[in-house]
Amino acid sequence: MKDKLTLRNLLICIGGFFGILVFVFSFLPAVRYTNAMADAEYLHILWGADAVKNMANGKVEPLQGADKLGPSVLALVGTILVILGTVCAIVMIFLGEKIFKDEKIRKIVLFVAGGLIVLGGIFTFFTLEGFYSEVAKKAGITVEQYKKQLEAANTTVSCGLPIVSGILAILGGGAIIGSQFIPDKKLGK
Repeated sequence: MKDKLTLRNLLICIGGFFGILVFVFSFLPAVRYTNAMADAEYLHILWGADAVKNMANGKVEPLQGADKLGPSVLALVGTILVILGTVCAIVMIFLGEKIFKDEKIRKIVLFVAGGLIVLGGIFTFFTLEGFYSEVAKKAGITVEQYKKQLEAANTTVSCGLPIVSGILAILGGGAIIGSQFIPDKKLGK
């Protein structure tokens, strides 16, 4: 196991940790609506909004049947790409030499894994747009019409966690890709 403790593997593990954080964070995003009439959050929007939290009293009300919203598809695909790339990178640390004998192939696999994570991170930036799409589809209007309705009602909409997740995924994928450009120095004695 000591032979696995290298600077390259440490960077891959850091990238993998960021990928796991992105997956965990995918269950937490909420879209917050704020206007003069209400202050509420749609919860769990990435996997499909299933509850609304009233920020005035903290009460969470589950959405019933037809009121439930589907997942933010592009962001969901991005999260799946991140977790696939993360699992691939971690497997390559421990089983890479057994699966692929050629060092060049192992590097290519890690480049692809890092690329999947970066691409998935970029996709998570579109979580809010996917949410808008789902709400507009439920209402039978276009996304542009929905945004105009929000603007007319002087409603601010915010959703910050997917941005953080996207940045973490890009950093994690960059760490995995960057690990292939540094010498494989042992850290332990």
